[in-house]
Amino acid sequence: MELSVLTNSFNSYGGSPSFRILEALFELRDRGFGSAINKVEFTLMFKSAGTFEDQKVNRSLRSNFENFHASIDRLERIKFQRKKGIVDIKAKAQFAHAEEVFPRTKEQYAFRNQTYCRDWNVAALELLLERLRQFRSKIKKSDDFDFDGFLLWAESLVSKIPQEKAQADEMIAEHKVLKDRQRAQLSNWEKLYLDWEDFHPKARDIIPYPSLWSNVDDLAPNGNDTGADILGEIQDNLSHHKKVSNDHKDEFPKVWKSWGFDWPLDLENLDELVADQFRKYSVGYAFGLLKTLGRCPIWLRKLAIKQIVDHQNDLEKTIPGWEHLPDLKKQNEAMLAVLRSGTTPSS
Repeated sequence: MELSVLTNSFNSYGGSPSFRILEALFELRDRGFGSAINKVEFTLMFKSAGTFEDQKVNRSLRSNFENFHASIDRLERIKFQRKKGIVDIKAKAQFAHAEEVFPRTKEQYAFRNQTYCRDWNVAALELLLERLRQFRSKIKKSDDFDFDGFLLWAESLVSKIPQEKAQADEMIAEHKVLKDRQRAQLSNWEKLYLDWEDFHPKARDIIPYPSLWSNVDDLAPNGNDTGADILGEIQDNLSHHKKVSNDHKDEFPKVWKSWGFDWPLDLENLDELVADQFRKYSVGYAFGLLKTLGRCPIWLRKLAIKQIVDHQNDLEKTIPGWEHLPDLKKQNEAMLAVLRSGTTPSS
């Protein structure tokens, strides 16, 4: 049984080293309960202890902060994707605050990653068990799965969570070896672990580079936070984006302004932080449309091309020895190839 533990706050989402021991326990100690369920995706949602002003983040995130905290109870869910064998659980976690789970500085991150939070894992597992008991009624007699046996087994794992960090690290390392072995057998497309039903049927033909589909690589168009946010916005409002008029020329600034930024922009005199956000937004928006609608207007392709080229030229002049510059240039080459495929030869 595969368990994926994700952590979510108003501006952060993804896996966490703090809960890897639970993922290891589930997969390494799996006894096999049937084919109807092969994975549990468990998202822990953490509220912030402080006000928005305490977060010290860009003001564009205020609406994210307010919306997340106002709707966190409604975001809780238990969903069974029967065809895929996935149980998707989102639950509000009250055993810690977002500030504890998502530290603010590199030093705090290093400390958090080196700290074994057994009490958090116990609380998380008990919360998961509570939700699984609620989910029990969704299993049909025709489903090939011994849910009662699975639940008893999952309950037994509480006592098997290691007491000491060394024991936990050993189990996590064993689990990593298993996952690396499994991953080595996958194609580059399979390694993305994406649900292709969320995208346009021809999207992979339009964007034939797996690296541009990464949702964790900051150099990928939708792998950074801004690019991921605009892709999510498009996917969440897909029917709207399919119908917008004027080649998205009105929608593009509308979404940007809704994030707290000014419009129109003086692109030649932007604050460095805003300029970086706008580049990621423009490129992320262009690829978000290509991935979901299978098309992108010429004006947005050209804007994204200019943002990519100008950014790379600036980096080559100011920090030519940057260690990630070769990777960035490789990603840029792929992005430009995709964007230029839909523009005029002179663009």
